[in-house]
Amino acid sequence: YMVVLTADNDKATRRAFPVGKHLNTLFDKYRSEAQKNADRRTIGHYKPYFTHMIEDIEGVEGNGCGSKYQPLKTEVNMLNDSEHINQWVTNYSKEGHQLELDDTIIRHIDDK
Repeated sequence: YMVVLTADNDKATRRAFPVGKHLNTLFDKYRSEAQKNADRRTIGHYKPYFTHMIEDIEGVEGNGCGSKYQPLKTEVNMLNDSEHINQWVTNYSKEGHQLELDDTIIRHIDDK
């Protein structure tokens, strides 16, 4: 399995990369517009590859994705919790599937 995480506010990969890639591939030939778009964007900013969102759970205190400068408590929990890992691997692609970790939720995006 491969997981690619990208922040919504990552301007380098959202804005700068496509500009540089466009200049670098200006004379390249593509079979389709979709192939050209995929080549000129980072995987984390190419919507056809979006499958999940990671979000803070409102009103829940913890060390989730909203915390700064603290190790994720949930990372340790996941490493030691084979039940959650097996559940995730089995169900990660099902619509509506979500996994709650501490104060963070990973949810499947139903509409691609």
